[in-house]
Amino acid sequence: NDFYQYVLNKMNIEPKELLFLDDNIENIEGANEIGINTIRVYKDTDLFSEICNVIQLILNFYETI
Repeated sequence: NDFYQYVLNKMNIEPKELLFLDDNIENIEGANEIGINTIRVYKDTDLFSEICNVIQLILNFYETI
């Protein structure tokens, strides 16, 4: 989690403002633990649809603040 926190601090962003894509479940779980939006990528992952879903979640988050 130190790596993810380092990136967030360097970019001066909140976890919900970051989208992390990876094929490794341990990396996905680590990012999820601190609230980062994630997409686990497989060979057949429809990235466009997945990213659109995450963008909608982010927009919903901003509507609540």
